[in-house]
Amino acid sequence: MGIKGIQASFVVIEGINGTVQVSARSIENINVQVIMEKLGGGGHIDTAATQIRDKSVDEVIAWVEETVKTYIKEEYNK
Repeated sequence: MGIKGIQASFVVIEGINGTVQVSARSIENINVQVIMEKLGGGGHIDTAATQIRDKSVDEVIAWVEETVKTYIKEEYNK
């Protein structure tokens, strides 16, 4: 399955024990490992994840969006 123009996807859910879980996948030029490491997680270039405590789902979504924008700026506007 593919969606034209989508390079990466991020799923954010409320987990158990007060965590917010983020799962990231990419198919091309986006290194989701680097993005997840900035959020305290890790993984591989095309599949990565993190668990975040003491933040709401909305706060984590905003943090992911900000981190992705910073990553794109750093990687593509050199």
